[in-house]
Amino acid sequence: MEPLLNRFNNTIKYWYIPFIIGVLLIVFGFYIMKVPLASLMALVTMFSISIILTGLSEVLFYSANQIPNKGLHILGAILTLVAGLVLLFNPMSSALVISFLVAFQLFIRSVQGLMFSFYLKRELVGNWWLLLVISILGVIISVILVSNPMIVGMSLVYMTGLSIVLGGVLAIS
Repeated sequence: MEPLLNRFNNTIKYWYIPFIIGVLLIVFGFYIMKVPLASLMALVTMFSISIILTGLSEVLFYSANQIPNKGLHILGAILTLVAGLVLLFNPMSSALVISFLVAFQLFIRSVQGLMFSFYLKRELVGNWWLLLVISILGVIISVILVSNPMIVGMSLVYMTGLSIVLGGVLAIS
């Protein structure tokens, strides 16, 4: 039987790779928080692309399936797709728009959730009220975000930077 220390030394050969990655992530995360405007522009571009992909996938999904209020869902998906395209091709003015878009998107999703919770109630699904509560909270949060759009922009930057720093810390530990 091989001693525990020898097994441990044989198992972890390239210990420095997670360490280097962790240090790089920490530096990158702090850099993101140091240059918030440039980071916000990069996040807006990435977010725009994800909105476009979301809109495309929702158009395909809602078109292919029979669901209640199908037209409203398809309309929401098309609006999502159009908003993503507008944001992608106008990144300099999109930072403020993206804040409103996040609030608007949350509002639309929450209203859809409210409608679906009532559908679940009619179908006698047990925990329909959980979706109702979460949707009501979504509506309230969306109103708060519309009243102060910079909350969205700066929180996106700092939450992203902090997440990357924490990922670096986890890679090192």
